[in-house]
Amino acid sequence: MPLYDLRCSAQCGVVEAVIALSKVDNPVFCPECQAPATRIVSPVTTIGAVFDKKIEFGQIGKKFSSNAEFRQYKKDHPEARFVEKNSTEWRNHYDQVRNHCDKKSKKQGFRDHEDRINTLSKRKREAEQRTN
Repeated sequence: MPLYDLRCSAQCGVVEAVIALSKVDNPVFCPECQAPATRIVSPVTTIGAVFDKKIEFGQIGKKFSSNAEFRQYKKDHPEARFVEKNSTEWRNHYDQVRNHCDKKSKKQGFRDHEDRINTLSKRKREAEQRTN
């Protein structure tokens, strides 16, 4: 069941309450003093099983075990920015990096970056075969 943050209209301030989905449209009351309360929209918190796959950010090469660990990292590194992989900002960044790699590869005599990677991989395999 969802865990909601409620703002008590009396003196309790912000409190948490578990509210059944079937009663989500009903008026809410403070669980401490029973005064009318309002729901506060905040990040979703659930009670129950959560799979333990780590949160991975390839942009910084780091994995986080929990949202709390991720929030702490963002707090400690305010300069770090995270963008969605399908966002325009990420696409523009990816294209700029790709163009830079292609230009560098062409200066080294390759058609593009992909040709450079393929050629160097092929050379490495050939060298390994010669040593075996």
